Amino acid sequence: MKNDSLDSMLKNISWILPQEIGNTPILKDEKLELIKERPHRKVFKGKDIFVKAFRVSVTEKLLKRNGALKEFSIANFLFERGRAPRPIAYGISGKWSLFVSKKVEGESLATFLSKEWPTLNKRERAKYIERFSLLLKDLYETGVMQPDFHLDNVFINKKENDFVLIDLHRAILTNSTLSTEQACQQLRFVLPPLSRYLTRHEILRAVAYLSNWLQPLKKRDKRFSIHALSCKDVAANCHKKLDRRLANSTVSKGFGSRHRVFLAPSVDEGMAASLFKSIFENRDSIQNIPETEIVKDSRHTFCFRLKIDKKTLFIKCYRSSGNIKSISYLFRQPRVIRSWRASWLLNYLGIKTILPLVAIQGKNPWNHIYGLTAYPWIDGLSGIKDRVRKLLEKEDERHHLLNSLALFIWNMHQKGVQHGDCKITNFVISRATKANMDFAIFDLDAIKFTTSPLSDRQRMKDLEVMARSLGKIADPGLDMASLFLKAYCRFHVPWQDKTR
Repeated sequence: MKNDSLDSMLKNISWILPQEIGNTPILKDEKLELIKERPHRKVFKGKDIFVKAFRVSVTEKLLKRNGALKEFSIANFLFERGRAPRPIAYGISGKWSLFVSKKVEGESLATFLSKEWPTLNKRERAKYIERFSLLLKDLYETGVMQPDFHLDNVFINKKENDFVLIDLHRAILTNSTLSTEQACQQLRFVLPPLSRYLTRHEILRAVAYLSNWLQPLKKRDKRFSIHALSCKDVAANCHKKLDRRLANSTVSKGFGSRHRVFLAPSVDEGMAASLFKSIFENRDSIQNIPETEIVKDSRHTFCFRLKIDKKTLFIKCYRSSGNIKSISYLFRQPRVIRSWRASWLLNYLGIKTILPLVAIQGKNPWNHIYGLTAYPWIDGLSGIKDRVRKLLEKEDERHHLLNSLALFIWNMHQKGVQHGDCKITNFVISRATKANMDFAIFDLDAIKFTTSPLSDRQRMKDLEVMARSLGKIADPGLDMASLFLKAYCRFHVPWQDKTR
């Protein structure tokens, strides 16, 4: 962006202030730092203020659209109601328009939920949920629609136990109270980011508060439709941004022209180099590598535990299993790359999985080992059958397991994910509370994604595989298919009437 520095933007700028004070240089003593840049927008941070600069195109000028002026107007409106930081000024300088606001107190909702939410007790969480529902009520009553409702655009002031909004250039200010349909539409943008941190019970508590003034939420079908639409939005947005987020994960130097190497953000090239040398350049058998423990040895894959660079890893190697299979990999995306992308997409969707550290893909599928993925070793990866067998023996534990598992798979399906090999041994299980369990999925070779909730047929394929795998472990006298399907139908409204 040639000649688009802050100094050039502020040159000969004409300010419009809430209170007329002429052309006073309000940024004279501020040292501003560029913290965010997009093709048509820049954000600068000072000691006590933020400055957002919008590039105004010819088309926007003709249509009289101006993001800075819009945000200035809406922020001024919400500030009077305590729902936005104080706007300071709006200005125009050539092809740029600028919006200046006071620095907001507190921290973003994303930071609060990731760091502090897990430490709160039920009563404290309930208070925050109620206060957040009052924020949505204020937006409803003031007629403000915010489609860009992600957690970094909401700040929480813990001293006052209240919430404010920032980044309002996509918000819409109507002339009256929002209609019930618009308020429900607002929830479609609100629920997806919250669902990564709040339990289903906490989401339902929030909906109960909202239903006091938003009557359609009292209907089960309406709540389900809002959830389905919000999941569709999440899936579409994550697919759209995946390639941009993974753009810097590929490494090519030092590994030869016949291999592609992918690294997680926290991993340096040293680990990849060690794996490459140990497995792809090692002429001896993998079994002869020191500190190696074989976990699985099948026709298509070879899995083992390996200690390398003082870290214990779970290595999954892909190997040639015949000419037809090898030829097919010349015309489709290799499983290493597919599972690498799938892991990060699941993470963006808020579905727990084991994130890979390194992936190496060779270009010759006839090699004995032509690709591998390295994961951090987790104790829950082994002994899953024995643990599930014990949980299924007692009625209360069986109930908690099936309900928690059904909810996890239902959420996965709602976000357009079909596992394809959805057996219990492909899940890592941990205890969240006495009545609930946490799950993470792995073995993503057969996974499929859509940008819409799955069809009944796609859901049933996963459920049948899961029920069959549970049946092989459980007591023969238990009808696991019926028990698990009933647990799933508790969450999937369209199937509930069919099971009564």
